[in-house]
Amino acid sequence: MMTPPQDPQKIEEYAGYLQIKKGSDLWYQFFDSAALESGKIPKDILEEKELVKKLPVFFRILRGKKATREALMELIEKIKRA
Repeated sequence: MMTPPQDPQKIEEYAGYLQIKKGSDLWYQFFDSAALESGKIPKDILEEKELVKKLPVFFRILRGKKATREALMELIEKIKRA
């Protein structure tokens, strides 16, 4: 299995072939999936410095570790604003 390209222009080209409307939910899902399949966090998420600081809490939750209520609420608020 091949990993998806990481060049945004190439991903956009593929999205065009698939007739995915630019800016649609599917558009962003397509780009996010390309990043995640390569083991990367989507670039636009990395630009949100405050949100990136909270990712360790999110990762702990995914691993089944307990996070404080305060940390969870702060993460939820950051996600809502993103």
